[in-house]
Amino acid sequence: MTCSTANMNCVKSEIKKMIFRLTGMYSSPAKMFLMKKIAYFKFSTTAMKTLKTTLLFLSFWTYSYGQDGSDIRYFKTIDVDISLIGQYIHFDFFHRSFLGQPTDTISIMIDDRPTRFVEVRKDNGYNNLFSQQNLQSIDKVDEQIIKISKLKLDSITTTSFQVTMYIDYYDINNNLLDDKSKQVECWFNKKDIIEVLVKSKQL
Repeated sequence: MTCSTANMNCVKSEIKKMIFRLTGMYSSPAKMFLMKKIAYFKFSTTAMKTLKTTLLFLSFWTYSYGQDGSDIRYFKTIDVDISLIGQYIHFDFFHRSFLGQPTDTISIMIDDRPTRFVEVRKDNGYNNLFSQQNLQSIDKVDEQIIKISKLKLDSITTTSFQVTMYIDYYDINNNLLDDKSKQVECWFNKKDIIEVLVKSKQL
């Protein structure tokens, strides 16, 4: 850090740069919390010691994050732009379901009939695996469970997202019925989506 501690704005700016270097482009609760705290930070000897401890913890957390299987980036709906077209995604509907928060249900048309789905979320802030998130039907269809394993973002308008849904069917013993798997195009209203989960490691 090249700033004098007497220059508070400069110090804050350098600390923000440090946080972004540590966490990269991942949007996380930890990053947002620290950025807000720094905006109102009052520098003193005690405060600087606290900040140093926090940044050391963040460094350790970031290293650990890189060692696990986490492969999800989180975007607010308004931040999703054309740069993400073609990417695999999940939608977080209505209320944020991260870190074990209650999940939501949504009705989606499948084979010309409305089917209720519940969000399956296992991202706990440490192990955030894209493949472990999905939508699972509450209602059985012909004694089968439907899972939407992922979506592919195809296009964006001011009010909606067009996606390709990857749909799988499972029998009563939870065996995948390969011959029934299919891809279906669908539109979702942005107003129903609180957050977009993007697979971060895509070829």
